[in-house]
Amino acid sequence: MSNDQLNHLIKMINQIADNAGGGTDPEAVLNHIIRFWARPMKARIIWHLHRGGEGLNEIARQAVTRLDENEATLTALSHTEAYAAQWGEGCDAG
Repeated sequence: MSNDQLNHLIKMINQIADNAGGGTDPEAVLNHIIRFWARPMKARIIWHLHRGGEGLNEIARQAVTRLDENEATLTALSHTEAYAAQWGEGCDAG
């Protein structure tokens, strides 16, 4: 993804943050991103946040932080489900 594409994502998420939930609700922004953004778009905006998040307004930054936490949880759950599928759900993990 080019810098122009990243700048477009930053502009889009800031506009969403300005408008969704009255411009004060990071949860509304998060819900929009989860529902309408493709996985590569989500990954790129999280990547940008990890590198300082320059250009993100505060509500957008909060939403992307929550998205990052959400994605980490989903990854952990998918690994747990894969482990359970391989070893059986009745295994004693400790």
